[in-house]
Amino acid sequence: MAKSKKTENHNIDNQTLTLLDYNSSDYVNTTSLEYSMYTLDRAIPGIDGLKSSQRKAIFTLSKISGEIKTVSCAGKMISDGIYLHGDMSASGTLQNLASPVANNYPLIGKRGGFGTQVNSTPASARYTYVKKNKSTEMLVLRDADIIPMKENYDGTTYEPVHFLPIIPLSLFGNDSMSVGYKSTILPHKIEDIIDNCIRAIDKKPLKEMTPYYVSCGASDVVTKLDENKYEFYGKAEVIDASTVKVTGLPPNYSIEKFIEKLIKMSDDGEIRDYDNDSTDVIDITIKLPRGTSAKWTEMDVIEYFGINKKMTQHLTVLGENGKVKVYDTTMDLIKDFVDFRFKYYIKRYEKKLDDCAAEVRYKILIKECFDNDMIAKVKGFANRAEMVEFVKSLNTEIEATEENIQSIVNFPSYRWTQDNYQSVLQDIQDNLDLMDKYNELLSNHDLIWDIYKSELKELRKIDFTPKSDN
Repeated sequence: MAKSKKTENHNIDNQTLTLLDYNSSDYVNTTSLEYSMYTLDRAIPGIDGLKSSQRKAIFTLSKISGEIKTVSCAGKMISDGIYLHGDMSASGTLQNLASPVANNYPLIGKRGGFGTQVNSTPASARYTYVKKNKSTEMLVLRDADIIPMKENYDGTTYEPVHFLPIIPLSLFGNDSMSVGYKSTILPHKIEDIIDNCIRAIDKKPLKEMTPYYVSCGASDVVTKLDENKYEFYGKAEVIDASTVKVTGLPPNYSIEKFIEKLIKMSDDGEIRDYDNDSTDVIDITIKLPRGTSAKWTEMDVIEYFGINKKMTQHLTVLGENGKVKVYDTTMDLIKDFVDFRFKYYIKRYEKKLDDCAAEVRYKILIKECFDNDMIAKVKGFANRAEMVEFVKSLNTEIEATEENIQSIVNFPSYRWTQDNYQSVLQDIQDNLDLMDKYNELLSNHDLIWDIYKSELKELRKIDFTPKSDN
């Protein structure tokens, strides 16, 4: 007798299956988009020229007085609740910001080994120190009281949306990649950046800027090959007819790679020998077949050893709104940045005006207390609550804050003197004068543009070249 065929039943609901498939795809698409947006802020510099991790590192360091071990600062980034990617990653961010090899102008100070032209690997974060320095204060932490803030990942603290430098720090250089975007911004001289910011304010044509790789020992000579495409060179000198010396390599060309090349050239008979005397800087003497370099120039040495590098800029940054923006030229980037930064100059003086108005209200309330015989009444109050009610009764029209009221109630008795009364009157007048000044600035933006330009000129006078252990 044939066996009856057993009917399989997996209890599959086709409608449910379709819905699950749809939700899964929707979930994948949504989370992929969220991840892409998240990686953009980590990999692409923001409007302030900093990537998210760099911003977190400088914000943490800004609250520390003096120097701190690199690993300890990294730990504080994590314990403060603004960094999620581990202490090695946080330490690496700090080391990169302080490195005199990775930056023409390091944005934080350092003590210890942070890499050289010969060996760019920094010493262990346990043995090095970081700190705020002149560059941190002058280039990054401008207008600290109006920096826009946002909640951290779990809402337990706040961190900057972006800082407010007065020049685009993205032009100090960047090389990174995110989902769908690459950002390769070649470093430029700070003087050229400042001068073009001033030209942008004056509505004058901006001048083309040549990239500048002083930190790695590359030559100052740079050849423009095409729009945003350049050729960089090492440095060399001819000693005699059969001896040359290499004293610099182009960007992204390690000494290890160059030594490998010399070994191969020696095996092939293209050179006789070489001496590597490099310590902190490149210093390699090379012996050539007799008479080879008799008529050579520096460029002949560079071409013979191939110590040149072609690089293309991809001017990709995140705009103020967090969206990706790709620029055709550095001049376009500067113009956009100057317009963005000017809005915060206006915010600066709006805040100053508000602060002065608040101070006037506070001091007027103190004056009212004097005028209503506070000196005599202090000893007559039965308790603190009576004093608070008295001060509040005088505040009906003034609208000082609750904090102001509590401050007045906490005045020691010696504050209620005639000398202090006169000081309060003077403070009121001084703040009213400042309010007039700020109102004038806010009603005539040309005056604010002049302030922006004057601050750029002051910045231009400062030497930001890194010093040893600055």
